[in-house]
Amino acid sequence: MDLDIGQRDISRILSPLSETNIVGNIEGESRTNTYSEHDLNKIAMGFTRKAKEIQTELGQDPDNTLQIKTEYTIYDFFPLAPVEDKRVEKKIFPLPPGAGPAGTLNFLLQIDS
Repeated sequence: MDLDIGQRDISRILSPLSETNIVGNIEGESRTNTYSEHDLNKIAMGFTRKAKEIQTELGQDPDNTLQIKTEYTIYDFFPLAPVEDKRVEKKIFPLPPGAGPAGTLNFLLQIDS
C-alpha cells in the first residue's frame, strides 16, 4: 500500500502483455491458482523498481528526509517464523440488515474490541 501498487498493477508485473487480472484469479476463493516462487520474484522486482522511483522523487525535495524500503526479495512475502499449524474456530457474526458498508464496518470493529 505504501508503494500505491494495486491488484491490477501486480497483474501487469506478472504478465505485462495480458489484460487478465491474474491476481484476482489467484486470490479468488473459487480458484485453485497460486503464486509460484517465480511470480513472487517478479513481484519483488516490480516493488523494488516502484520503490526506487518513489525514493528518487522524494530525494528531489530538499525538505524531505523520508526514506522508504527500496529493496524487496521473495523473503518479504514469507513470515519470519513458521506459522503454527492449529485449527482455529471460525466465528460468523450476523450482520445488521440494511446497515450499508460503513455501518457494517463499524459493527465489526466494535465486535473485535
